[in-house]
Amino acid sequence: MKKEIIINIINNLENSLEEGSSLIHVVLGPREVGKTTGILNFLKKKKTDEFCYISADKVFNATAEWLREHWVFARQKNQLIVIDEIQKIENWAEVIKSLWDEDKKTK
Repeated sequence: MKKEIIINIINNLENSLEEGSSLIHVVLGPREVGKTTGILNFLKKKKTDEFCYISADKVFNATAEWLREHWVFARQKNQLIVIDEIQKIENWAEVIKSLWDEDKKTK
């Protein structure tokens, strides 16, 4: 079951990126089903310079500013940002929406 979920995550991300989707992708699911493993396996298959992977899992008190700094850094390098354990960042949805809107204005 876990292996199937990991394969589905990889396939769904690959298909979406191949279609040129410029959407925000969210990988949701219960704990310990392989979300992070699937994402990391997906990233291993891709060019490493295309993505910036960060995790709020082991960051004490990850703030909106921490998220903003990583987003700006990734965008400066023209990378897609992958944020693991984003739910641990206070007001993450508002911050992502704001950053997304800023990116759209500049493109």
